[in-house]
Amino acid sequence: MTSREESSMQEQTPLSQAQNSVDRFSNAVAQAQTRPDADMLQQAREAEERASHALSQAQAADHTEAVVRVKERFEEEKARLDEADDNLHG
Repeated sequence: MTSREESSMQEQTPLSQAQNSVDRFSNAVAQAQTRPDADMLQQAREAEERASHALSQAQAADHTEAVVRVKERFEEEKARLDEADDNLHG
């Protein structure tokens, strides 16, 4: 097995999937804040759903401090998205 294959396998843990999903959610929130329109907010909400699901999977598989930190980051991003949504819709 090549080191790339091993690295790829290591990245597929529930925790790493949750981290990646929260990263993508964070990027979507940043885009929604930069260009607050209905499409950007919808994309961010979809990323939020995927990140939430990935977090649920990580919590079911592992209850470490790392999962707690990823969940805290998710909650921070969710608050930022809600603020962007409020700013768009008044």
